[in-house]
Order: sequence, then C-alpha cells, then structure tokens
Amino acid sequence: VFFALASVAPYRERRRIGRQPRSAWVSDYLALSIPYLPLAVTCLFVMFSTATGDPLDPVEVDVGLGVVGLVILRQLVTLRDNTRLVRQLTDSQRLLEYQAFHDSLTGLANRSLFLGRLSDAVGALDRESRPLVLLFVDIDGFKTVNDNFGHGAGDAVLRTVAERLLMDVRSGDLVARLGGDEFSVLLDDTCGDDEARRMGQRLLDALCAPQVVRGRDMCISASIGTVSLHSFDPDLTADELLRRADEAMYAAKRRGKGALVVYGDTTAQIDSTHA
Repeated sequence: VFFALASVAPYRERRRIGRQPRSAWVSDYLALSIPYLPLAVTCLFVMFSTATGDPLDPVEVDVGLGVVGLVILRQLVTLRDNTRLVRQLTDSQRLLEYQAFHDSLTGLANRSLFLGRLSDAVGALDRESRPLVLLFVDIDGFKTVNDNFGHGAGDAVLRTVAERLLMDVRSGDLVARLGGDEFSVLLDDTCGDDEARRMGQRLLDALCAPQVVRGRDMCISASIGTVSLHSFDPDLTADELLRRADEAMYAAKRRGKGALVVYGDTTAQIDSTHA
C-alpha cells in the first residue's frame, strides 16, 4: 500500500552537502526487497502457527491471503511495466539504427550504409555472375539555388530529388545521399551498360521535370556518371568503384551538364538537352 501511495506522492530532491550518495545496493536492491518483507513475515507466522498446532482464525487467514494477493498484483504490474520498457527500448534501438544509417533530411541511405552495401555487392561478384552497376548523381547548379533562394529552398530541392530517384528505381535498387547534392544509386540484377544508360536517362528525365522553388518553376538538371563491374576483382574496393563513378560524373559536367557518361567510354554520351 505504501508503495502504491509513493507513486502519487510529490517528490523533492534534497541536495546532499558533504555526503556521498548511497550505494546501489541500499538504494535499489533494498527498495526492491521491501515489498516482500510482509510476505516473509506472513509465511513465518503461518509456519510458526502450524508448528505449534495453533489454528489460524479467519482474520489471520484473510490478512495472509491479502498480503499474498498484493504481492502477486505488484508482480503483475511490474511485469507489465517491464514489458512496456522492453518495447520502448526496442523501438529506441531501431530508431538509433535507422538514424545511424539514413540521411536525416531525405530519409535515404547515408554514405556509411551505401558503402557497406556496395562492398557486399562487390564481394558477391565472386559467387554470382550478374554485373554490378553504380550511378553517381550530382545536381547541377545547386549552389546557385542556395545562394539565390536560401538553404531552406535548397533542402526542399534535395528532398524532391530524393523522392524522384526513389520513384524511378526498382524495389531492389539502393538510393543514397552521399553528402551535399551528391546521390548514388546501386542497381540490383542489371543487364550491364545498356541497362545503366536506360536507367540514367530515366533519372535525367525525372530530375529535369520542373519543380516549384519559392513560387518559381525551376528545371533542376543533373549530371550522372556510371560504372559497371562484370567480373570479380580482388583488388577493387567499394571506394575505388565510387571514385570511378565520380570521375565519370565530372566528365559529364565537362560535356555541358545534364548528361550521362559511362566510365571508360569516351564516346558514349546521353544527349545533353537537359542542360
């Protein structure tokens, strides 16, 4: 009963001057054991009465049953609270894991998660024959948007870009924001360079569709570099593969922006009408 009343009693923290805080055993374990004290007393009373042959009167039986019932009720309440705390802890862990591997602005995978998945995909080439295709996407003129309309407008553009990338990829593809206005797409179960070009063209068309920025319709183009890996290379890392895609992306920018360039292909180029 006292423990039940303590849950609604006002609490005022007392400052301790020159005193060390009580040990965890005194403050925690002793408090947990106090509710079992009346149960222990009741059990000893029943054992003593049974040993001496003195029968219990109805009042003593009712009091003993009441003590046992209160302890059982307390255990049920504690079990409910523990279940709720475990659920909250599980939800918090899932949230922390999500925040650790996803971009807070767009909700896409972040660089850490993307590089991990890319490393797994590179290693899987040793067991599977399907090619690996990586697209590196960089928004053209993004700094101008921030300078002319503010960072709030720039964030809105990034969120729109993320939504359009997700809409135009397949369920097994991974889209990530690597930082700033740089995005990357890891294509799953592709057919090589031709599929990469078709996907890149689709993304260019989707990103160039007008979007409203501070009340004005703007066409935000992008430059995309792609790289394909058809066979396992033990010396090739995820960072190196990403560097190659980044190099192809800058080649697209040098060709007038709004274009797609495949790494290692000096002649293939998607028409840069989106620039």
